[in-house]
Amino acid sequence: MATRVKKLEGNDRPSEYQHVEHVFRVQADDGSLRYFEDEEEAARAAAALFVQDREENG
Repeated sequence: MATRVKKLEGNDRPSEYQHVEHVFRVQADDGSLRYFEDEEEAARAAAALFVQDREENG
């Protein structure tokens, strides 16, 4: 499963994250989205999705 991490700033941030300067969106191929205020947390989540996919799909 490919995942994408994107830094969102300004009006690109979801409304619940307007109080922070930037937020990181992790998007999986299945369309699911997760948001993080910390870049390292976002990277760990993306890596975990990758490992999970490899374990499930070989």
